[in-house]
Amino acid sequence: MSVRGGTPLLGIGVEVEECFIHCAKAFKRSGLWEASSWAEKETLPSVAKIIFEHAQLPGSSVESIEGRLKESYTKRLY
Repeated sequence: MSVRGGTPLLGIGVEVEECFIHCAKAFKRSGLWEASSWAEKETLPSVAKIIFEHAQLPGSSVESIEGRLKESYTKRLY
């Protein structure tokens, strides 16, 4: 799992017990591939805001999470 000489700090193994496949009609009916059904990019929350609202970490803010994500992406991604 090494990339550019770096070894990941963590690995996750997943064992699938059961998997359900949706029929093609469900995807077609959903309109998932129709760009006109998508929300405007500017109206979507940032990743940091999603994490902030979901995790509700004590003492955190959207800004602190943004900083931690930026550091992680630049220093620990590979």
